[in-house]
Order: sequence, then structure tokens, then C-alpha cells
Amino acid sequence: MKREEIKVIKGIKGKEELGNKEEGRMDRIERMKRVKGIVMMMVMMVVK
Repeated sequence: MKREEIKVIKGIKGKEELGNKEEGRMDRIERMKRVKGIVMMMVMMVVK
């Protein structure tokens, strides 16, 4: 697939998800925090 096609498909998906964008952003931030927390725990365990 060409880059232009991928951009178009992403654009269509983005428009469909526009209504859920705020919720999705919060979910993504929460997930990032959770993942970072788990990674930090793993690092601390390894360091100890």
C-alpha cells in the first residue's frame, strides 16, 4: 500500500473515532501511566 492510501484510511478511521477522541485520549494517558509504572517496578526489581 502507498503512503497516501494509508493516510486516507487513517483519516477515515480518525473521523469515525472523533466522537470518542476525548475518552480515548484519557484512556491512552491512563494506559501509558500504568505501563510506565509496571516498567518502573521491573527496573526497580532488577536494580535491587
